[in-house]
Amino acid sequence: MKKCFFVVVGVLFTILVGAQNVVLDSISKEPIASVHISYGNQGIITNEDGYFELSKNEKKDSLLLSHVSYLPKYVNVLQLQANDTIYLKQVTINLDEVEIERINAKDTIIKGIHRIEDNYIDIPHNSFGFFRQSLEEDSSGIEMVEVEFIGYLENRTSKYRTKVTKARRTKNHSTIKFSTVGGVFSVIERGDVIKNKGLIFSLQKIDEYTFKYVGEINYNTYNVYKIEFYPKDNNDVKTFKKGFVYLDKKSLAFVEITYGIDEEKLAVLTRRGGMKINKKKPFFILKKIKNTIRYKKVLSEKWGLSSVEVNNVKEGRYKKLAKLYALNAKLIINHTKTKNPIPVKTNYNIEKDFSKAIRKIKRFEGWDNNYKISLSKRDLKVLNDIKSKE
Repeated sequence: MKKCFFVVVGVLFTILVGAQNVVLDSISKEPIASVHISYGNQGIITNEDGYFELSKNEKKDSLLLSHVSYLPKYVNVLQLQANDTIYLKQVTINLDEVEIERINAKDTIIKGIHRIEDNYIDIPHNSFGFFRQSLEEDSSGIEMVEVEFIGYLENRTSKYRTKVTKARRTKNHSTIKFSTVGGVFSVIERGDVIKNKGLIFSLQKIDEYTFKYVGEINYNTYNVYKIEFYPKDNNDVKTFKKGFVYLDKKSLAFVEITYGIDEEKLAVLTRRGGMKINKKKPFFILKKIKNTIRYKKVLSEKWGLSSVEVNNVKEGRYKKLAKLYALNAKLIINHTKTKNPIPVKTNYNIEKDFSKAIRKIKRFEGWDNNYKISLSKRDLKVLNDIKSKE
């Protein structure tokens, strides 16, 4: 019976991949994940394997493919065939000596922070988006959740209100209870580091980091500065974020922020008791994290949230059990509405288990592909693992 099941899955996988287009690096021929594909005021992104699928219900003439590491490319939809391969060329980083002398990386970041009020949308608006989350326990899939939602933000200082319009999930098969609190709300509210600017660089703690100007690159239709950051003091375990910041050269708006953590520092902080642990209940220790937050122009010269990707690993312990949990979450804003926005209300309890909190959520039945973020090989493996457990 198991052999028959895996044969069927193999056929299904071929169908899913065969119906999609793929974006590859022009030199290495490797797939490019998280390429933003925009048409009009709509947008989707490629999955981990570089695949994307277009909706047949939406009219579109051309696509703009953009990624901070690659040159932008326009594609005529009429000339795009099913199963087409699109190649992108890597950007060339400009290291002009005059520019290097002129740019002070730390001061540029500080100026960008001060310009947040001017650069980012601060009027009531809706965000129409898609969210997928998968969870693995010791490399075996144990849960998947998909959600379509409408977000509403009155102004930058208010909280997102997130209304789930469509959702489906599998059962959670974790050995040690691992549940996600907040779901979409956690990713869109806490992941928007510009709205919550203290999450990355607060002006009070900016001196704790070293900033290094990497160069200037062409992104989409404008140029951006690429700046690396990392902790200044290797002995300060409470400062452990490191990554890259991309700022629009003209406005100094934050275009993308990618960061991880110093795993050795985090381990030291945990051993010192910096993280409270209740040994009478299952407890989880953060081991790894990598987040990517992207922004795009949504209103004239104003920027807004475009997508959030979260990848983290936690160790779960309870009594004699020890399990490693890998969580992968990806959220994309497909469309931002600024004219006559709908002031929606959150229709789930963000303090409870996200999977249990959503009403009328569908289970595993009929889990087909979703073009807004095509299922990747990893997603399909997670679904296969869950199906075998059921």
